[in-house]
Parts: sequence; C-alpha cells; structure tokens
Amino acid sequence: MPHSPSQPPPAPQAPAHFNPALLIIGLALSGLGGVSPLLLVPRFESVFAVFSMDLPLLTQTLIDYPWLLCPLPALVLALWMLWPKRRRDLVALLFGGIVGIGAGALAVIAMYLPIFRLAQTL
Repeated sequence: MPHSPSQPPPAPQAPAHFNPALLIIGLALSGLGGVSPLLLVPRFESVFAVFSMDLPLLTQTLIDYPWLLCPLPALVLALWMLWPKRRRDLVALLFGGIVGIGAGALAVIAMYLPIFRLAQTL
C-alpha cells in the first residue's frame, strides 16, 4: 500500500542483530555436556569392574558409546542456521544451555545409578 504525502514514510525494519557471544556460549555449554561422558566413563569403569554387577541400561549405553552426546554442538549450530534471523542467537543459547546441562546431568546420573543401587542392597 503506497503511503500518502501527508504521512511520514514507514520506518525501515532494523536489521537482525548478530550477537556471537550468545552462539558461542550455547556451543560451549552443549560441548561441555557432550564431552562429559568421555570424561566420566573412564573414571567409573574400573569401579564397576571391581563389583562385577549388572549395570542399568542408561549406564551401559554410556559405557558402550561415550561419544554419543558429542554431536550436541552440531545440533546447536544447525538450529542456529535454520532458525529465523531475528531470534536465532537467543535460541542457540537457550537450546545449547538446556541440552548441555541436561547431557551433563544425564551422564552424572548414569554413572552414579549403579552405586546407588549397590548402596540399597547393603
């Protein structure tokens, strides 16, 4: 719709502002969560071997595939690239933070779950 001469022209849309810090923090948090099984599993494997007990599925999966969560930063980057430009930095930060903290917590729970089960039997 053309504007009339008596009205001011419409204000131009502000370009999407790119904040690399939000993307970097999201990638870093997801990276920490992704490598946490690689750091935790070797420390606990020897403990589990001493007790020679059946491990929960979650624990056994992380022992067999400790690299399973490593692609999380790639998911954050893919989401950032596919999201509309206006809010994609914030989305990358939130998604990276949620999956990073969640993956780290999952790894810790998976490694301590057999120890809690052993404590119940004593």
